[in-house]
Amino acid sequence: MSKDPQFSARQSQQVAADKKRSRQLDWEDTRRPAWVAWLSVLCLIALLVSILALSSSDRVSKPQNINGDQLGPFDVATSQEYFAESEQKLEQAQGDQPRWALVTPRAPMAPSKLAGSVSDPDLRVSTLLVGPVQWVIPEPASGLRRADVLRGAAEQMAEGAGVKPSDIKVEGVLVRGTPEQLRAVAEDSAIAAVEPADAGAVYGRIGIRPVSEPTAGENS
Repeated sequence: MSKDPQFSARQSQQVAADKKRSRQLDWEDTRRPAWVAWLSVLCLIALLVSILALSSSDRVSKPQNINGDQLGPFDVATSQEYFAESEQKLEQAQGDQPRWALVTPRAPMAPSKLAGSVSDPDLRVSTLLVGPVQWVIPEPASGLRRADVLRGAAEQMAEGAGVKPSDIKVEGVLVRGTPEQLRAVAEDSAIAAVEPADAGAVYGRIGIRPVSEPTAGENS
């Protein structure tokens, strides 16, 4: 195909770039709407108000009361007063809601012997108090009795302390059950006291003191 001589001779034409218009379009693309700036200011004000409110709040300006609930002879002069106070608390406990309680034997006993006093399978036996040690124990697995778990705990404690398992004596045990279940434990002749905590007391946030530790009146 032959080319048109006039077309071949025609030179290509280019339109010069409009730099001013290009800068204007770039500015419009990058410029933020006014409402974005106002929103940022409002967020900053809200943040400052929140910081000021928290700085005056009791939850951060005062130390938290970790051990709000206590079990044991904290506020009594003698062990006998503590036993009487525990009995009164247990009598006043109402409802069917489970709660934590400190069970104190009449004399420190081997963990395996304690099993007979807390044999109710619906009772949660949680922590053994042996001197300054608080030993957490699990519930019996399938095929095991509570006595087996307590015996195993005594063996583990004895191995860690370098003593015989027969040397391990329980001075208290933390359990969880309904008021009716706790009163049944208190009826055992080997148990001196069962002190229930409030139904809302949370495990791990309860101050525990075994009766074996001297009370204020017995120190003098």
